[in-house]
Amino acid sequence: MFYFSRNLVIFIVLTFIYSMTFNQVLEGHLLFKDWMRAAGISFLYFLVIIVTGAILSGKDRSKLLRSRCGFMYHLSAFVIVSSVRVVWLLLWHPFYRESNAASIAFALAWGVVLGIHFLVTRRREAKSENDDLFE
Repeated sequence: MFYFSRNLVIFIVLTFIYSMTFNQVLEGHLLFKDWMRAAGISFLYFLVIIVTGAILSGKDRSKLLRSRCGFMYHLSAFVIVSSVRVVWLLLWHPFYRESNAASIAFALAWGVVLGIHFLVTRRREAKSENDDLFE
């Protein structure tokens, strides 16, 4: 069951704000082919989302199983970041094909990692339930 805690909702809102800001700033650097700054901004964006998720999920872990909590934050970040990027490209830059291909490849790779995270989470929960059963 997907549980929306207060901290998860805050994370979703902040991720949306970060994503809108990132896309605006990134687009300017890509337009002028400033690749080094675009890479630096992308790395900073990644770090900000990771740190925000770590701080906010750390407060939720007393209520939820640790692995499930981490997966919920990971899934939320994936949905928000991918959705904002797709909407951004479709509405503001429908003819900018290079960015579309890169965004699709990135979302597919992230989706594979998210699928692995899901499987690991399910396996941990099943193991935890079996351990509790025999105690």
